[in-house]
Amino acid sequence: AVVSTQSTGEMEDEMTSYMEIHGEILADPAPGMMCAALQEKIFYRTKILRITRNREGKVAEVLMLDYGDTVEYDLEELYQIEQRFLTLPFQAVSCILYGLEKVINEDLIIKDVRNAI
Repeated sequence: AVVSTQSTGEMEDEMTSYMEIHGEILADPAPGMMCAALQEKIFYRTKILRITRNREGKVAEVLMLDYGDTVEYDLEELYQIEQRFLTLPFQAVSCILYGLEKVINEDLIIKDVRNAI
């Protein structure tokens, strides 16, 4: 196991400083690839989930590896990521709630909860 004393914020700052000078657009992006993406002047570690086409061209849906949300980027907005920026364990954790079922009729459930209160 890799043990790092660096925080996510410190790693993002270091990666952003590096990418501003040395960043290269990701060549041949494909689902499953790790890359960096710029959002609000900070580079983040991402993983390509899927590539689709919209009106402007091809876009990638990426997972923000330290935050867990998904964001859509034009392929030209994805950058190669240095291996050293992948050593800190990803901070987002995938989880599910045991026994949680898909809500079929949300209005009925809200009514049941209000009646129970």
